[in-house]
Amino acid sequence: MLNSGKAAVWRRFPFTLTLKKAVKGVSTALTLKIDPGSKFTGMALLEGNKVIWMLLIQHRGSLISEKLQKRSHRRRARRTKNLRYRKPGNPNKKKPTGWLAPSLIEPLNGSI
Repeated sequence: MLNSGKAAVWRRFPFTLTLKKAVKGVSTALTLKIDPGSKFTGMALLEGNKVIWMLLIQHRGSLISEKLQKRSHRRRARRTKNLRYRKPGNPNKKKPTGWLAPSLIEPLNGSI
């Protein structure tokens, strides 16, 4: 069409052509059928009983929840990795013997 001069380049990216002559409209009765589902949605374009075009869309809801679950398992694996035979922690974190929380110590003046 470009070589014969019937069309011209309108855009290079995405590559788009424009026709130089007007095209007569074709009037046919088309029907769009939609089948919504929980995991897939189906669409079909019909001309009478004849299927012209079909489409199947996969929903991402289950895919997203699976990916979140995998991420959670990996995080849990990282947290528990190499923790089996650890050395004892730093000894200066121990509380001295006889230590009581401040809320358990009796007030000095005896009033409550």
